[in-house]
Amino acid sequence: MLKKIIDRIEGTWLFHVMNVLVAAIWLHDGVKAVLYYRETKQVSSLLLCAMNALLVIFYIRRRRATEVGTSWKVVVVANLGTFGNFLYENGEPLHAAAYWPCTVVMCVALVISLGAFLSLGRSWGIIPANRGVKTGGLYRIVRHPIYASYVIFDAAYAVAVFTWRNVAVAATIALILYARAGYEEELLLRDPEYAAYAQRTRYKLIPGLL
Repeated sequence: MLKKIIDRIEGTWLFHVMNVLVAAIWLHDGVKAVLYYRETKQVSSLLLCAMNALLVIFYIRRRRATEVGTSWKVVVVANLGTFGNFLYENGEPLHAAAYWPCTVVMCVALVISLGAFLSLGRSWGIIPANRGVKTGGLYRIVRHPIYASYVIFDAAYAVAVFTWRNVAVAATIALILYARAGYEEELLLRDPEYAAYAQRTRYKLIPGLL
């Protein structure tokens, strides 16, 4: 049943409708972040908005897939990894001494994310799929630079706007993204081009470590 739904979305005009609907969710969250910034002048909320803006732009431009993961487990993990940042809560900075260094780290993560999105081009999506193998740009360094940027950004955000809930959300999303990368590779490794790329590019997320 799920496979039929996904195949129908990918293969018909529903593909474009879904793109717009999902983008609208990120836009709504972005507007909330901007309004919160106007009230509090917390730069972290604007940076979260900027991350969502990247998702909107590149999701709308994504190309259709030649193969898509269709198991419930894969679909649930993919969506949790994408929309989990909606679970973060706003709050006062723990301390200015920690807030501004974390803000710098978030800016760096955004630059990494933008570079990774540009490297991936129209091959990005939520559910694991083969939308064309990309091996250039930041993908020469690690196989999942976008997820790496998310982990860096989320860790810095959880410290900058410290609550135990934010720490729990950041840690959970990091684990989900690692699992998500694994599910994507199960599908992509069926493509000989990606299999050769995975042999050349050893690390998933962090060069020399993971």
